[in-house]
Amino acid sequence: MAMLLLALCGVMDTLELPEPASAIFATTDGKLGYLSRTGEEILIKEEEGWKKFPLPERFLLVQRILVKGSLCYILAERTLRLFDLRTSRKAVIAEDVDDAAINRYGELWVLSAFNLRRLSPLGRELEIRKLKTLPASIWVIADSLYLEDKETPPLDEGLRQKLTEAVVTIEEISSSRLALCDKGVYVLMDSRRILRVGK
Repeated sequence: MAMLLLALCGVMDTLELPEPASAIFATTDGKLGYLSRTGEEILIKEEEGWKKFPLPERFLLVQRILVKGSLCYILAERTLRLFDLRTSRKAVIAEDVDDAAINRYGELWVLSAFNLRRLSPLGRELEIRKLKTLPASIWVIADSLYLEDKETPPLDEGLRQKLTEAVVTIEEISSSRLALCDKGVYVLMDSRRILRVGK
């Protein structure tokens, strides 16, 4: 009954995907996207449906996907790679990476052991900070950078409560199955279904 009430209020809904997904993400302008289960293409939700972008290489195990405009960054096997979705050009941005995040200006934050580095969209190092503790993940929410002890994002209590009501244990979900944006959080429930929990 609680699920029905939340769904009617527009707070929670489920999206059915046209193809199976292995990872999801939110672009810096709030669009939902996912990596196909074959690992060969990125799909981004547009007004008229899902737009497909082929990748120049295949990815099966992905830790994080970051997208700003046509620039797509994929963190896999501790290497952060850049792909231009329009031209299919690719480059390695950083190696030995534990986690990565992107802000709305296109700056990348890269976590490598006890170093937090800020990079330009094309990988030029802008700043480096030495850390005293080793965070498990980094997240950018609005304009704020969060370093977390766990892989889970820093959600407010309202969103945590809504996820609990939907019987979703956020601590058991990897970062590649979560997407945060201003509208709320998306959770990849299985390869074809995404749960959206709004603020």
